[in-house]
Amino acid sequence: CLFPKQPVVKFEMARLFVLLSCIALAYGQSNDDILEWSRDIWTSDDNRYADNDCQYNPYTSGDLFTYVNEGGFNGPTYSAFIALLDNYITEIGTAEPECPQCRDEEWAFLDRIMETRPMQKCHQYLADIGQAPGDLGEFKQSLYDHWFQPYSRSSGPLDSSGFEHVLVGEVRNSEVTGFHNWVQAYLEEQDGNFGYEEYIEDCPPDVLTYSFYWDVEDKSYYKPIGGHWIRSSPEVEIAIYTLCFNTKRNQNCIVDLDDGQMIIKNYDWQGTD
Repeated sequence: CLFPKQPVVKFEMARLFVLLSCIALAYGQSNDDILEWSRDIWTSDDNRYADNDCQYNPYTSGDLFTYVNEGGFNGPTYSAFIALLDNYITEIGTAEPECPQCRDEEWAFLDRIMETRPMQKCHQYLADIGQAPGDLGEFKQSLYDHWFQPYSRSSGPLDSSGFEHVLVGEVRNSEVTGFHNWVQAYLEEQDGNFGYEEYIEDCPPDVLTYSFYWDVEDKSYYKPIGGHWIRSSPEVEIAIYTLCFNTKRNQNCIVDLDDGQMIIKNYDWQGTD
């Protein structure tokens, strides 16, 4: 999959903005350690959906997903992830309300993903090079700060967080921003709130770029270029993005996902428009 004319997926994670693109195997200067670590993290994803359990067809009109075995959503990391999806106000510019239960669910999600191999490997690699605390509790606090601490995307109220933007999605004016997770897309499609519009491109491993509509609070919002990995677990996505944020801030982070290499471009987020 050659370097595309358009970005495949854009991510932002607490003070972080990342751009994920397909690349050819030889592209610029890479970091051998990150290639090795990212490949190890990706291939350790025990909770990745099998092909037969998550089927999709991006090439024809209609629903994107043709079959998903929802039994997998009962797993501890998927269920903890899904519990978070209704915790946010999607409109940028509206402050998130006080919600003690939401905070409990955020910490429960971190507890569950830290029991998995992708996150344990991420922690090990970062701690070994001094880019993350070795203490598990301190590392989870750093994850919380990166992914769940609220910040402003509207130069005012604390209306956003890395998790909300990247994995749930937000809306501003007439367009969707963020929304880069296949489980969220599938569940919204099942509820009739997600409209797959047009295929743009795909590349291994199961990276899909497309346009879509998202219906929120009786309004329909459009995203002309969006996308995400498909079949990957919540924990492996958090692990790969965290690896890049901690090691290649404001740089190209080239990762090896076994079936192909990709660039994750990240920037420090300053909490402005």
